[in-house]
Amino acid sequence: MSSLLDNAKKHKKDLGDEFLSVEHLLLAFYSDKRFGEQLFKNLQLSQKELKDSILAVRGNQRVTDQSMVPRLFCYTEVLFLRIFIDQE
Repeated sequence: MSSLLDNAKKHKKDLGDEFLSVEHLLLAFYSDKRFGEQLFKNLQLSQKELKDSILAVRGNQRVTDQSMVPRLFCYTEVLFLRIFIDQE
């Protein structure tokens, strides 16, 4: 679990955010060897497609305070819908 969180923190920094949010965990989960890699492989979703979808949904927003985290969680639901619709 700590490696997943460490990886999520790297994505947080890469995206220019100040707080950890769901999209950072999703990006970190992609490279998780225990479960994430297989899940995204089964979905036929590349890491680039996942990141591009996240960026398309969140736009230019940054996680600059904790109050934004629940709102971005709703965007993550939209992201999953977008991914699954694009897959069909």
